[in-house]
Amino acid sequence: MGSRSRVPVYPVTYYAESNRRLQRLLEEQKAAEEKLAAREQQFRNLLDATPDAMVVSNAEGVISMVNRQAESLLGYSREELLGQRVELLVPERLRPGHPALR
Repeated sequence: MGSRSRVPVYPVTYYAESNRRLQRLLEEQKAAEEKLAAREQQFRNLLDATPDAMVVSNAEGVISMVNRQAESLLGYSREELLGQRVELLVPERLRPGHPALR
């Protein structure tokens, strides 16, 4: 007979403890995600309550947040601005040099 590879056998309590640990980790992750979502919503509410127009973009210049005042002042809806490059809002003659200023 050829050699057989052995599969380790663990007691049932090992699997039960592993499952409990995994469940606990999943619950902690869900709680952390809920807390983060709540804080993000607080930030968005604060942004909308600000009397000044505000547009937030990432390092690549892609717009990720816009408040109501910006919509009103700039004449674009939030949906039109989100995902667009911030240079859309910069006068055309200044657009080429703008990315270096981010």
